[in-house]
Amino acid sequence: MSGLDISIVLTLHREGKYLPRTLMSLSEAAVFATRAGLSLECVAVFDKSDALTRGAFACTRLEGLAAVQTIDAENGCVSRSRNDGCAAVRGKYTFILDGDDLISYSIFPRMLRDAERFGPKTILTPKFLFGFGRSFFSVEYFDSDDIHAEDMVFQHLFNSRIFAHNTLFRSLSYEPVAHRGGHAFEDWHFNCQAMARGYSFRTVEQTAWFYRQRLDSRNHEAEAITTRQILPSELFDPAVFLRTCPAAAPRSAPSPSVPRGGKVLNDPVYVDLLAHANRIDPSLFIGNYHWRSIGHFNNLTNGSIGGAYRFVCEIVGTARFGAIFFLSSDRTVPAPVLERMVSLATERPRQKVAAWFNGEGAAHNSLEEMPPAVHALDFGRMFPYLEATARDVLCLKLLEACGGTASLHFVASSFAHRFFSRFKAVLGGRSTTYYRSPCEIQLDGGEAFRESESFQFISEYIDDLDEIVPLDSESTVFDQRRFRYGARKYRDPLRSADVPVVAD
Repeated sequence: MSGLDISIVLTLHREGKYLPRTLMSLSEAAVFATRAGLSLECVAVFDKSDALTRGAFACTRLEGLAAVQTIDAENGCVSRSRNDGCAAVRGKYTFILDGDDLISYSIFPRMLRDAERFGPKTILTPKFLFGFGRSFFSVEYFDSDDIHAEDMVFQHLFNSRIFAHNTLFRSLSYEPVAHRGGHAFEDWHFNCQAMARGYSFRTVEQTAWFYRQRLDSRNHEAEAITTRQILPSELFDPAVFLRTCPAAAPRSAPSPSVPRGGKVLNDPVYVDLLAHANRIDPSLFIGNYHWRSIGHFNNLTNGSIGGAYRFVCEIVGTARFGAIFFLSSDRTVPAPVLERMVSLATERPRQKVAAWFNGEGAAHNSLEEMPPAVHALDFGRMFPYLEATARDVLCLKLLEACGGTASLHFVASSFAHRFFSRFKAVLGGRSTTYYRSPCEIQLDGGEAFRESESFQFISEYIDDLDEIVPLDSESTVFDQRRFRYGARKYRDPLRSADVPVVAD
């Protein structure tokens, strides 16, 4: 080792108008750490950076650093750039920083103290996040042992500003995420992967980071154009999840997780941290958090979603599925669909067939209708206290963990339509079959109207479906005359032959 204590990996793209303030904040923290006897370096990764960003870096004086490395990259990807920076660090510990954020001036000695105390399998993160710019808010973080960390299946309970021993970044890389591919949030994914490998998270009191809210930020883009779901993670494999997130033992004492909320603004330590940051960026005026705040948040959850996924993992165990059917529990399963299940189970006895129900009602005994060879789960019946969209996420995580390249079968229902439209961007590589429901004729004012839900779904997603199986012959003729170019996707219920394309 070089004798350096901490390496700051700073990824840069086009943050030129903000970068001088970031570097001033970094310098202030580095000077404070140097006075505490620490040795720091900055590894700046310029990823397709523009002249404004490069110029701002060159013209801003960096103080308190024992070394500065610069890396030129053409990644177009923050994950790859962070990996490049982490591969070049020479410090014992690494801290991840972006080019438009600020940090509290005392952060490094406090982070290092707790890192040495808790050992190399611990990831440290600041106690508070203060959002500023487009909006103002605060987030208080608690240790993974003091919260329902299993809810990481549904939301990110920590953040991207992490401090850890270099062995973490040598053994685990950030996975590139292409937003146009439907996935997002590489930090959430990285932290899940770390949890799967036995890392715990601890928050460091009297530290903060200041998260600039920008309309053009990558995070804003991710929320706008993706499924808002991360890449498949090892954490959600049932065996790993049960090992990593066991059912919590009853507490013998009250939880230490008592959020401060807006009271943090009366804490002299955090007022001091905000005051130092305000001297660098006046946007961090404490009054904004009193009068303009959109809220004071924390990472405490009730564990309901993570607990539900744990229950599902206990049921599924080591099962892996070759075909998955998406159905509604509030209607009878059509006979052709049942026959298709049996056919697939017979054809591929080593690959289980799954039937997943997610309806709001329980008018039919859906599970009782299932053939013995089918592994059936009724998410609506098991977890009626969860929103249907939350149950959809559980289905997606289970699909990614246990579905491999399973063929997907969507039987016309609000669940099937919602799940496919929401997550189709991340279902690539799997065969998709849609079972089109018969048209229902409704009378209104003496006129007959055809039910349009199933037809509308095909009209919207025919390009994304591999097969369409009508559950009545009339719908086949009706649809094919309206979907000429997709007519050859129609099959008979048991796939014994293609449905002939009708002629005019």
